[in-house]
Amino acid sequence: MQDTEKGSAPSGEDMPVCPACGSRKVRRIAFTEKLGLAFLKGERAFLEMRNTFRCSDCGKEW
Repeated sequence: MQDTEKGSAPSGEDMPVCPACGSRKVRRIAFTEKLGLAFLKGERAFLEMRNTFRCSDCGKEW
């Protein structure tokens, strides 16, 4: 089985890395989480909605 096959788990090189601390413990910010943020903060949240990932170690969003 090749790594390029569909459905295979991403290799370590494909995983995002936190630009602040270098941790690989990052997760994608869910759309529903962004929507809730927009509801609570209003217009100011649109600047934060562009962030896609959040680091579990340091909390950096990018």
